[in-house]
Amino acid sequence: MHARTAVPGLRHRRHRPDQRHQPRSAQPTQPTQQAQQAYRAQQAHPRHRTAFWTLSLLIGVAFGMYAWFLSRAEDFTAKATVTGLVSGAAALLICLAIGKWQFALGHEPRALAYGAALGAGTGYLYSLSGGSPLTSVVLGLVLGSGMGAAAFYFFHTHED
Repeated sequence: MHARTAVPGLRHRRHRPDQRHQPRSAQPTQPTQQAQQAYRAQQAHPRHRTAFWTLSLLIGVAFGMYAWFLSRAEDFTAKATVTGLVSGAAALLICLAIGKWQFALGHEPRALAYGAALGAGTGYLYSLSGGSPLTSVVLGLVLGSGMGAAAFYFFHTHED
């Protein structure tokens, strides 16, 4: 009986017969770092998924309530309620979309998504408060670019 001894650090490579004579470029490649991060994000611990849904829901509810508060004059109206509900639902969907696909994106598109979400939300809320459209756009652009730059810096300094 022949005992096979394993040498530490040495792997024995076994080829399947169909892969033996293929050129090196036809061999399957290793997954990229982005693909590995996206896979790890999908396999997140259930507690993280609960936090993901909870945080998105809280942001949507807070955004909707604030939009409702700003759009009502001094009395309760159906228009203000619909504005609050639609705004909250839109904020919730944007948070869920960014949260779901953020690890599949590179650093730059992810920072752009965070900046665009904050800038659009802030500009919209400022326009509901009675500000001029030009001031709302400028405020949204300034705050969105600041958030995008901060997110870009954070993602590049804390990459895995």
